[in-house]
Amino acid sequence: MLSKKNILFFSALLLVVIIFAWLLLAKKNGGEDVGLNNSEQLFNVAIPADFDDNKKERLAEKLAEARALYEKDKNYNWTWVVLGNAYEFVRDYDRAILAYEKSLELNKNTITAVLSLADIYERQKKDYSLAEEYYKKAIAIDYTKPDIYITLAKLYEFRLNQPDKSEATYLQGLQNLENNPDLLVGLITFYQRTNSAAKAGEYARKLLALYPDDTSYKKDFGDLAK
Repeated sequence: MLSKKNILFFSALLLVVIIFAWLLLAKKNGGEDVGLNNSEQLFNVAIPADFDDNKKERLAEKLAEARALYEKDKNYNWTWVVLGNAYEFVRDYDRAILAYEKSLELNKNTITAVLSLADIYERQKKDYSLAEEYYKKAIAIDYTKPDIYITLAKLYEFRLNQPDKSEATYLQGLQNLENNPDLLVGLITFYQRTNSAAKAGEYARKLLALYPDDTSYKKDFGDLAK
């Protein structure tokens, strides 16, 4: 027979297991409800204390737009982008992530959701590896946007301390976008920051040759191109 001490021990252990299982179940069910599946909670947001009347009005407009889209078609990917934007506006980044991910479940090429996730992971969550993943995904969806290359290149340079990847990203963008001026400027200033004077001069000369009538380029990079 079990001693009284052993009975108490096993009873306590069983209680711990039951509580743990209950918490897991509650987290699973409750988390889904609060996050996405409970329409009653979906549009309930905590208004930050620093919101003035103008921001409160903007929030109401965002939520009204999201609600209208949800009631019309909750399986429309843009519904969740709009809702994610409302959550992001009140700095509820965890729910914003859920909403943007839901949008991608419905349409994996929703570039606004991809870029919003990249921005949240970079600026708010400080998860630079995930931010990198989403910026690269955005380029794969639409390679024609120079600002995505520039943002990813700066992530490599300033956040991940990977200047080689930063340079490669600028060069990839220039190859894909046929010497886009914003990417040329980004690469030139990158070389200036990394003390690569010869390369900075090379691309400054290319910039001025391609865009000879732009006076701002002459002013900013004329001496460098000599």
